[in-house]
Amino acid sequence: MPVTVRSTDGLVRALQDLAVRLADQCADGLVTTAQNNASRRTGNLADSITNEGAVLAGDNVRAHVVVEAEYGRYQDEGTGIYGPEGQVITPKHGNVLVFDWPAAGGIVFATYVRGSEPTRFWTKAIEAWPQIVSRINAGGGA
Repeated sequence: MPVTVRSTDGLVRALQDLAVRLADQCADGLVTTAQNNASRRTGNLADSITNEGAVLAGDNVRAHVVVEAEYGRYQDEGTGIYGPEGQVITPKHGNVLVFDWPAAGGIVFATYVRGSEPTRFWTKAIEAWPQIVSRINAGGGA
């Protein structure tokens, strides 16, 4: 069935609005996927993952998803021998590390620690991007 378009401006605006809505839904899907893969000991990491909203920027649509927890990178990549550097963690000042580790019963004193294995919460979300987009494209929502 043929359609007559009297003004392309209205059509362009409608398509731009649709693109922004779809990008926002995809960003929401990325947030949900990252949150589902994040550590849930306190929930702070998952709570810090947010979609700041999709916007039209010239001829492009941009969505901005952020991880505000300052330790997000360390959770994703791992630390110590499990991290990018592959070295144990030792004190920068003094002879011992001191930190709170509830799983160990409280305050811990150590001359070194091996670090923590990566959770890959962010990496897994990025790898799932094609499936997120396909789900949104198929009308499945975020």
